[in-house]
Amino acid sequence: LGYQFSAYESIHIDWKLRANDLAKIGDPKYLHNGTVSLTIEDQQGTIYAGFEAASYTKILASKKLPSKSLTKVIGEEAELFISDRVSIDPSRYILFLHDDVYAHLNIIGGSGHFIAKGSPSHVASVSTIEDSSVIQCRGYTFGTSKISVYDHSFDSNTPAATAELVVADVHHLEVVVDQYVPVGSSVIAKIKVYDKNNELFHRSQYDAMMPELSLSIPGVLSMESLGDGEYELFGERIFEEGVDVVASVHNTNGAKVNSLPVTIFVHSHLVADPAEMLIVPGALFQVRTIGGPVLKTKPVIEYKINSQSIHPSYKSSHRKVITLDKRGVVKGIVYGSVTINITVHYNPTQYEVRQAIIHVVDISHLSAREDRIHLYNNTQFPLGVHYESTYGEVTPLGMQSPHVQVEHSVENMDVLDTTHTSLSSTGYAAFLLSSKKGVSDISTAYSFSHTKLPNYNHKSRVSMYIDYPFGLAHFNPDAIVIPPSTTFELEPTRELYEASSCCNEEVVTIDVLSQTIHSGMNEGSTSIKLSSITGDTYYQTVKVATPHYLMIDASSMIQIPLGRKRVPIPFFALSEHGEAFSSLGDLSIVVRQNYYESIHLEIDADRQVLYITALNTGNTTVSLTSPSIQHGLYFKVNVISTIRPSNPYLVVGDRVKFDIAADVSHDGSWSADHLQIVDAIKGDIVAYKPGRGDLIFKGPGFHASTQVTVHDVSDLVVPTKLAQFKVYVNHEEQCSYKIDLNVLDESGEDIPMVSSNPHVSRQLTVVCESLSPSLYSSSSSIDEYGRPHCVVRPSSSLGVLDAQRADIRVTVSTGSTKMPISRTYSFELIGVQLSDGQYPRCSDQSIATVKEASFITSSDIYIILIILVLSTLVFFYGSDISTFLFPKQSSSPTLRSPTSTTTQRQGKPVYRFNIMARDDGESSDEDVRFSHSPRTAFRPYQY
Repeated sequence: LGYQFSAYESIHIDWKLRANDLAKIGDPKYLHNGTVSLTIEDQQGTIYAGFEAASYTKILASKKLPSKSLTKVIGEEAELFISDRVSIDPSRYILFLHDDVYAHLNIIGGSGHFIAKGSPSHVASVSTIEDSSVIQCRGYTFGTSKISVYDHSFDSNTPAATAELVVADVHHLEVVVDQYVPVGSSVIAKIKVYDKNNELFHRSQYDAMMPELSLSIPGVLSMESLGDGEYELFGERIFEEGVDVVASVHNTNGAKVNSLPVTIFVHSHLVADPAEMLIVPGALFQVRTIGGPVLKTKPVIEYKINSQSIHPSYKSSHRKVITLDKRGVVKGIVYGSVTINITVHYNPTQYEVRQAIIHVVDISHLSAREDRIHLYNNTQFPLGVHYESTYGEVTPLGMQSPHVQVEHSVENMDVLDTTHTSLSSTGYAAFLLSSKKGVSDISTAYSFSHTKLPNYNHKSRVSMYIDYPFGLAHFNPDAIVIPPSTTFELEPTRELYEASSCCNEEVVTIDVLSQTIHSGMNEGSTSIKLSSITGDTYYQTVKVATPHYLMIDASSMIQIPLGRKRVPIPFFALSEHGEAFSSLGDLSIVVRQNYYESIHLEIDADRQVLYITALNTGNTTVSLTSPSIQHGLYFKVNVISTIRPSNPYLVVGDRVKFDIAADVSHDGSWSADHLQIVDAIKGDIVAYKPGRGDLIFKGPGFHASTQVTVHDVSDLVVPTKLAQFKVYVNHEEQCSYKIDLNVLDESGEDIPMVSSNPHVSRQLTVVCESLSPSLYSSSSSIDEYGRPHCVVRPSSSLGVLDAQRADIRVTVSTGSTKMPISRTYSFELIGVQLSDGQYPRCSDQSIATVKEASFITSSDIYIILIILVLSTLVFFYGSDISTFLFPKQSSSPTLRSPTSTTTQRQGKPVYRFNIMARDDGESSDEDVRFSHSPRTAFRPYQY
C-alpha cells in the first residue's frame, strides 16, 4: 500500500486494518518511501486498510521555538479483496456429442466478474451462467476446444485460466461392481463409459446414452436403477456358479455398445462354525468359518486368542485354557473359556473378522434320551445318551480325547445287542439291534482319566422293550416312506405299471402325467393304485412321517485310501418304528467334522448319499444332524496312506522307488527327514542318515505320508572267531571254503544284503581281502537268503604239515559318505598229506555247504569233552544211563540218527536232513517240524 503528497513535508504515518483476521501489517523496518507490507493469511475475503498521516513544517527562524510544528492531519482507507488464483474445474472435460448434453465447468477464485471464450468456436458453444461463475458448453462436432476465462477486475486481455473441452463419442464401457454378494444383501453396480482415448465421460451424461443392465440368469439377483448409470443389485438366493452382468449404452448415432460380462456370485454370509463349542480336555477340534465368497485364490486366515478365563474352581499352573495352531486346531488343556478371533483376508485391503467361543468343560452326568424305548423285531435304533456339562450338552465332536472312554453293556443279549459301536469312540453312534421279543437293559459308562486333572466316572441305564411287528398295523417295511411337503418320483417295480389313483388325498396327491406323488403337511398312511395296460392292478402303501434318526451302512470305521475322490457312503433316515425313508426331499442336513484337513464331504439328502474325498491321512469324526431329526448320526472316517511301500525297512545308502496308488494323481513333490530327494517327480529317494521321519507326498488337493525308519550298519560279525581249514600239502587242487558273515544294525539285527521289498535297492557291499600268502585272494557272495559270505581257498604251495595262521580282512560299506566298517579275522590252516593217487574230496566242504567239523570253537571243545564222559558212562552202565543221569525224571526225547538226501540246485548240491524225535520208545514215532528263521538257519553246528 502506498500514498503520495504534493509538497515536501515531514510525515508521521499510522497504518490501521479493519477485519484484520485475514491479514497483518508487516515488520516496520521494511517501511520505506511511504509503503507498508501486508502478510495475507490463507483465507478468502475482504479487508479494509488505511492510514492516518500528520505533516510537520520546518521552522528555522528562532531556536527557542520547536524545530517542528503540526500543520494538519489527513487519512484514507482502501478496500482489499483477497481471492484464490483463477482456475477452471475440471481443467479437461470429455463431452458426449448429443443435443441434450451440456458440459458445466466451474470457475474458481478471481473477482467473480468473468467472460469465457472457446477456440475454435465451431467445436462447441461456450457461455457463462450463474453470475458468470459457471461455463456452459454444448458440442457441435467432434474435436477439441480451448476454453479461456478472463477476469475483468484484473486484466481483460490476458486469460486468467484455460481448460480443454473434448467433444467425443462412446467407444467402450465397463461395469464396476463387487463380484461377491451375500444373500439378502445388496451391492452397487456402476457403469463407466470411455471414449477412444480411454478417457471417462462424466456420469451426468449417462442418461442421454440410455444405459441398460442385463442378467444372464433370472431369480438370483434383483435390480433397481438409481440413475446416472448406477444400479442396486440384491442377492435373492445363493448361486455360487455366478450370474453374468452386461451393461450397454447408445452412441451418438444410436448404435448399442456392450460391455464385457462381469460374473457376480451370491454366497452365504461368513460365520464362525461353530460360534460356540464345548470340548473336554485333550479333545482336538478345528474351528473355521463357513460361507463367504468362493474366491479363485484361497483367502488367508489368521487365528488368534482374543481373551480367555480359567475356571475359578480349578487352580492350575497352565496359563492357557487351550492351544491353538495356525490351522485353527484347538486342543483343550484346562477348564475355562476362550474367545478366538478368526480374520479372513480376501485381499490386502479387504477382510472380515468373526469370533468363536470355546468352553473346556467336564461331563457332570449322563442321561438316556428316553426312559422306555419300544423297538420292533429285527430293527435298529440309535442309543441316544446326553453328555451334560455346566454349559450344556457336549456332542461327540468335542469328546474325541485320549482321556475319554465310553463303554456299553447289554443285560440280555438274546433280545438285544449293540452294533456300530466302533464308529465313534464316545459310543454316541452305537445302534441297538433287536433279535426277539423281550426286555433288556443297556448301560453306558463314561470315564475320564487324566494325570493332572480330577478323574471321574458316570453311568446311565435305560430299558428296551422289544415287540412283534405283526401286532402293529402301522409298521410296514415295504411302504414308500417320505417326509411331509416332499415330491417323490414313482418307480414301479413291475414293468408297464403306472399310478392311476390315490385313496387319501389329505396325505398325498398324485400327478398321473409326471408319475410323482406329493406329500402334504399331515402325517399318515394311504395306498395308491397302480394299473398295467393289461388291466392288472395292485396297491402300494405310501406313508408320510417325520424322520426320527439317521443310520449309516457301515459295521466298522470307514477307511478310504488317500486321494480317492467322491467315495459314495449311503446313509438312511429311519422313522420312529425303524422304517427306511425312500427319499428325504429337501430336508436340510448339517454336516460337521472335528477336523477338516483330512476329508471333504458333500451330501445328497435326496438320494441319501454322502460323498467323501480323502485329502490327508488321519481320523475324522463326522456328525450329521438336522432340526427335523431327533437323533443325529456320528461316525469316524480313517484316511489311509497310498504310498507304496509303506514303512519299509531301510538301511543307509538304500535307493527306494516310492509310488502312489494308481487311481491317484501322481503330480506332486516329495519331502522327508533323513532322506535325500533324488528325483522328486518319479519318487526316487536315497536314505542318507539313520533316524525316523515321515515321507510326505504333496499332490493336487491332498497329502500322503508314511513313516520311514532308516537303520545304519553298526557291526560286522563272523559266527566263529577261529576256524580250521584243511590244506592238502603239495597238491595243486585245493578246496574252497565259505566263511559266513553277519552284518548287524544298531539293534543287533541282521541286515540282508538284498532287501525283500522289490521297491528297495540295497547298496551294501562286502569286500573280503586276504592278508596272508597262505590264502588266495578271497571273494564275497550272497546266498539265497541274502546273507553275505567270503569264499577262500588255501594256497597249493603250502608244503608243511604244521598249522599256520591266515588273516582275512572283511569290509562292509553302505554306499554313503560314511567310513566303511572293517574287521580282521584269523583262521588256522591244517596241512593234510594225501597218498599217491588220492585227490581232495571237496563235496562236503564246497561253497554250497560247510560240514559241522569244519568249524571248531572253544565251546565245541567243551561239548567234545562232555561226549567223551557220556561215552564212558554208556560203556559201564549201558541202557541204564538215563536212570543214572536222571533218576527222577520222566522219559526224555532223543534224536534219531539223521538220514540225508542230496539234490542239485543250479549245479550245486543241496542237503536235506530229516530230524526225527521220539520219547524213548514208549510211544510211536512222530515227526517233529522244526521252524527256523533265515538268520540262524545257516549255522548247522548249533543243532
